[in-house]
Amino acid sequence: MTLYRHINLYPILIFLIGAGCERVNTPVGPTKLRGRIVFYAFDLNTISQLFIMFPDDPSSARILVNTGTADLAPRWSPDGTQIAFVSDREGSPGLFRLYVMDADGRNVRGLFDPFRHPEGDLEFAWSPDGKKIALVNRVTGFRYNRRSLYIVNVETRDRQLVARSLPDRFSPDWSPDGSRIAFISNDPRNGSVDLHIMSYPDLTLQTLNTSLRRTNFPRWSPDGKNLAFTAVPDPISLESQIFIADSATFEITQVTHIEGGMTNPGPLTWSPDSQRIVFAAPGQYRFIPANRDLYSIRTDGTDLVRLTTRSADETGPDWTPVD
Repeated sequence: MTLYRHINLYPILIFLIGAGCERVNTPVGPTKLRGRIVFYAFDLNTISQLFIMFPDDPSSARILVNTGTADLAPRWSPDGTQIAFVSDREGSPGLFRLYVMDADGRNVRGLFDPFRHPEGDLEFAWSPDGKKIALVNRVTGFRYNRRSLYIVNVETRDRQLVARSLPDRFSPDWSPDGSRIAFISNDPRNGSVDLHIMSYPDLTLQTLNTSLRRTNFPRWSPDGKNLAFTAVPDPISLESQIFIADSATFEITQVTHIEGGMTNPGPLTWSPDSQRIVFAAPGQYRFIPANRDLYSIRTDGTDLVRLTTRSADETGPDWTPVD
């Protein structure tokens, strides 16, 4: 590993991160960016762990939870006092359940009943009032992967089924005004991937035709004006870029133009002022398998900033405005 640190990677990184982004900045010292970013990371020798950092200081990253089990997909509650995540700390390895904890990593409690909810929990999103969570749950007993979408009461753990066992529903995200839930569906029988908007609480469904491939990870901006997501822009490539859709007109704009794209981009997050998007992309040590760093970029595709530089695989960022 020491040998790699003596290699000048800057020209290589610019070429690979590339087109449309003239340089990669590294944050130095405090700026006006507020809040904290939580994410998960792992390397070839460890399981995934939850980390927390300040957005302007990569050196501030520290382990938030380390239990010896796999902890994934952390997301802040709207008031920044709690973090929800999925973990296999109880039950069989790889059977993930939904948990919530205080922002300092203490007071961990499960939001499931193992007798009433035997299936694994997958992806989720907080409601704007912090009282509910939209949760994608695995459905067993089907030839193809199937998912159901639930609304979970955080206090009582009760679950309301809102979409039953339809083709692979995942990546839910709740709009800031609480009126809509965005999510993806994928039908493995024909390979189709659709971006949906479900109104809440009347559950009216709207499907958006993005004309893109492998659409994933929709995330509403905090001001509610845009919906960011990843997708493959052309029929030949397998690599993703980041796009935003106007929430009123659904006009789509491509944000990133990363040379070679992102093989496994993972979830996105927005800065509290809705001006930047944070995402995972091939990292500084790209010759190490499964190495992603966290980056932020302005919504106009400028000012690309690398937030992390470790040799681990870092992904799944979520940004809270609370310091």
